[in-house]
Amino acid sequence: STTEELRERAYETDKVISYEGKMLTVDEANRKWQEYQAEGNSKANELTTLIANAKATIREQYPDEG
Repeated sequence: STTEELRERAYETDKVISYEGKMLTVDEANRKWQEYQAEGNSKANELTTLIANAKATIREQYPDEG
């Protein structure tokens, strides 16, 4: 697997985002973000930060080679 594939799998499967008492994957958080964004809900902003932090952590675990 390439590091990109490993990151994608981590986004799909690793429950790394703690939000409202639940653990979410990056992909699950992205879906929630889209729902909130569509409603104009300010919770989207909070999720933006959590998603960015989770992605940064996953990128550190699976850095690009070279």
